[in-house]
Amino acid sequence: MKIRVKFRKFGPLRFIGHLDVMRYFQKAIRRADIDIAYTSGFSPHQIMTFAAPLGVGLESNGEYMDIECRSVTTSQDMMDRLNRAGAPGIQVVSVKRLPEGAGNAMASVAAASYTVRFREGREPGFLHEDTMEQWIWKFLSQEQILVSKETKTGVHEVDIRPGIYEMRVAAADEGAAAEEEMFSAEEEMAATEKFGVASGALKKAVLPPIYMLVDASSAGNLKPGKVMEAFCAAFGENLQENALRITREETYMRLGTGRSAEATMEAGGTKKIEKAGGTERTGEIEEAKRSEGTGEVKRSEGTGEAERIGGVKGAGERNDIGSGLVPLDSIGEEITGTADGEESA
Repeated sequence: MKIRVKFRKFGPLRFIGHLDVMRYFQKAIRRADIDIAYTSGFSPHQIMTFAAPLGVGLESNGEYMDIECRSVTTSQDMMDRLNRAGAPGIQVVSVKRLPEGAGNAMASVAAASYTVRFREGREPGFLHEDTMEQWIWKFLSQEQILVSKETKTGVHEVDIRPGIYEMRVAAADEGAAAEEEMFSAEEEMAATEKFGVASGALKKAVLPPIYMLVDASSAGNLKPGKVMEAFCAAFGENLQENALRITREETYMRLGTGRSAEATMEAGGTKKIEKAGGTERTGEIEEAKRSEGTGEVKRSEGTGEAERIGGVKGAGERNDIGSGLVPLDSIGEEITGTADGEESA
């Protein structure tokens, strides 16, 4: 059976790369005695896939890994085992069983949300001349946001504006967990010596954090750092080195993808989703509207996810590609007892 594991990555472990995270979980799963399935052949390995690799130096509250298990106990038991077998800096926060036929995490990724903070003393000067809300509004009001992108055929200019589904000042409760994981003096010194982080660069940001929801699909993967480079360049400044502290808050899939075992129906503005386990969720899909000159966004009832429209004054035509997004673990269900026909691990 397929199991989807959601985990956080924070503190000093944000400096380890994706391959190290894979090795970390391979060892943690063995130590936790999780009954994971292995491939066949001369060199069997654990069956696991990750949703979207996280860049070195980024923290995350919404990472996902799919594993295939031969037997399971309960979600709480598996989560506790993995956390006891792990190390500080990676925390498993949920374990859910996927329905039959569900797509894997990597193929399902459509978008990701981030909170971005400027480190103290490394913010661009123009931010002190007006409110953050006004600068974001001016940035999104551009019809095109062109950046240089290096590909196999050379350097090309691409328009990243369609890939920015939402961008605003973060709400008070967004990114709160990452704030609690600020480096201690000893950790800052260790990171400075090992990774060349400039002294004082890990201090708490003084400007309000920025929230953004961007395209994270394989076809249009947009990195938050690239968005912030364009943000600074739009007002005549360059983004300073090591100026940002970035936290991935959640990873999303689009309704209708990764849900091959579920029925999705749209009629008369109502979306009905038959979830695994026979439960249903029905919510009116309201059109998201931005009030001119404000960052107000309506949220779809029943999902809580903001549906972005490029309706900011001067921003051009409607862009609702960011609508219909749900977290990757929304299609799973908690394992509350031994699965039918399976022996407890």
